[in-house]
Amino acid sequence: MGIISAVTPGTEHVQCIPRRHIELKEITSAGHIQIVQPVEPRHPVEIRYNDVVIKRVTDPSRNIDLLWDISLLFDSETRTSWAGTIQSVLQDDHPGKLSVLFLPMTYMNPSDNTCFYSTLKFLSEHAQKHNVQTTIVTFDQPLWWKAYNLIQTEPVGSAIRNVIVRIGGLHTEMSYIDAMGHLMAESGLKELLELLYASNAVDHILTGKAISRSVRGHFLVDAALNALLYAAALQVPIPQLQSTVGG
Repeated sequence: MGIISAVTPGTEHVQCIPRRHIELKEITSAGHIQIVQPVEPRHPVEIRYNDVVIKRVTDPSRNIDLLWDISLLFDSETRTSWAGTIQSVLQDDHPGKLSVLFLPMTYMNPSDNTCFYSTLKFLSEHAQKHNVQTTIVTFDQPLWWKAYNLIQTEPVGSAIRNVIVRIGGLHTEMSYIDAMGHLMAESGLKELLELLYASNAVDHILTGKAISRSVRGHFLVDAALNALLYAAALQVPIPQLQSTVGG
């Protein structure tokens, strides 16, 4: 199991790292994680969700959404993407690029509870050395559930209980897009996306596997549908792209 630490704001490191052929024992001697056996047995854990609290708030970006939607009707050639629109409109301080630091690896099967427990114990002790009260760790979706179970079944007062595990943003986005593809099945969305992508690619797009294509494809569909709606509401013609292919 590999571990990296992301620190914001980042720091610059100017150091030449020579390429060498090294053995495993040299890596483990440079830094290692103490292997600790978890206390067994442990009771199974159930995930309980609190009631959803609906709060009515004003979305500060809704006017930007409207501007970007209707811009396709008036100047489609110089129209920027959604990311470009946000970058040109918003003005705010940015902490800068983060630094990624590599921590020691645990040379065990990642699905083994001993591997998880040793890793969580190392992270909690590492956080205490830097006076970090709460440690936030990001796991992939299959590994998150195992780590969550270990933390919830730890005795009260254990430092590991201060570790908060979260699912990576990529897996959350993939799960959301997969839900959209399931809800929009047989709606014509698949056939619409097949105008841009091959049939096999669309299957991966609707399940969230091809994440980059999926995001771009859904943005294109959103832009096209909003152009049709706003064109009808504002009574303006829909711009037609001229073909540049010669005969």
